[in-house]
Order: sequence, then structure tokens, then C-alpha cells
Amino acid sequence: LQEARVFHDTQLDARRCFQVITKLLYLLNQGETFTKIDAAEVFFAVTKLFQSKDTVLRRMVYLMIKELSPSADEGQCYTGPL
Repeated sequence: LQEARVFHDTQLDARRCFQVITKLLYLLNQGETFTKIDAAEVFFAVTKLFQSKDTVLRRMVYLMIKELSPSADEGQCYTGPL
């Protein structure tokens, strides 16, 4: 989960982000569970990657969101206006 910080870098490294998402998906598919807070943080960090022009990375973002959405409690983390 610490490697997910790469999603917040100002200079986006698509290859590195792809590798981190791959690792996270592997952990989830092996039965690893994230806390609600960790899942929500990763969920929102990953959504920033939709801005990438790398189509393969955006596909991985879809997969990651699909895996995290049942476990991420978005309401807890969002404090801004609707």
C-alpha cells in the first residue's frame, strides 16, 4: 500500500503505476483484505490516473476500481460539497 503513493506524484510514471496496480490486484485476488480507510485512499488515488493518456493504465484503473468499490466506503473520506 505504501507504493500506492506513486499515484500522487506530479510527474506520472505510467509504467510504475501499472506495476503497483498489478501488485495490489494480485494481493486482492490472493484473499488479502484492505481496511476501509486503506481501500478508500487507494480508490481515490487510483481515480486520479484516469487523467493519464496511457490507455493500458486506464484499463487497469477500471479493474482496480471494480475490485475496490465493494470494500471502499467513499462516504467516510469525502468531506467536500456535493
